[in-house]
Amino acid sequence: MAKGKLPDLQHFSDPATTALYLATELQYLEKEMFLVLSLNCKNMVVGKDVVSVGSAVNTVVSQREILMSVMRHNGTSFIIAHNHPSGDPKPSMEDVRVTDNLRKV
Repeated sequence: MAKGKLPDLQHFSDPATTALYLATELQYLEKEMFLVLSLNCKNMVVGKDVVSVGSAVNTVVSQREILMSVMRHNGTSFIIAHNHPSGDPKPSMEDVRVTDNLRKV
């Protein structure tokens, strides 16, 4: 889908840094948006893609789209993220399932 504007090779060393980076972009959206950040071997962002935009309560994401995004940017690892427009950060059963399936891949 859409490609995002990249910062000056942002470095991600922990989840808090990642959350802070993504919060300004995702926190006020009225629809769920699923992002993939592709990282190089030094955990620097080399690509950012929106792979799914859904409704106010869910979005559908494909493992294929996620992995294609990482490969397109020659990433060696990746971070996935999406917002919850409801404001409730608790992961849904589907969030857990998608994450577990990606770990297996």
